[in-house]
Amino acid sequence: MAVWIDRIEIDAPAKHCYERLIDLDTCDQWILQVKEIEKTFEAPIKVGDSWIETRQERGRFHRMAITLFEQHGPEQGDAPYIHAAGADVMGGRSFYRFVVTPLDDKRCEVRLEGVFEVSGWFKQQFARLIIRMMQKSEKELLPRLKTFCEAALVST
Repeated sequence: MAVWIDRIEIDAPAKHCYERLIDLDTCDQWILQVKEIEKTFEAPIKVGDSWIETRQERGRFHRMAITLFEQHGPEQGDAPYIHAAGADVMGGRSFYRFVVTPLDDKRCEVRLEGVFEVSGWFKQQFARLIIRMMQKSEKELLPRLKTFCEAALVST
């Protein structure tokens, strides 16, 4: 398994950020590669639900099935709130795990864990390369999420 971890503080309540984070209808506003989401489930989203993302990366469009495999939101109990979704790609599982932790009533920390899981020594060496590519391509993901969450508070 190869992992990178990043985090950011957001000037918004944890519950608000979690709700913005899991909203597939607006994720293209902070995940710029997402061009379209085709939901294959009935709301509300739950573990095991999947959707099809059309993404544009490095000038090319591709579609991928994404599955939610871990979720802990306000309806499941106290924070931290967790949202983890990913896809089976290149002989492994690639996923992002977001952990939203309150710092106080008006601020939270969002921790992003980018993970590529494979088995076997050779594939694990390849996974390290993949995780570095993911980290490079997503270096602005958390700052965009911060802007997205904070802007929504200003507009309400």
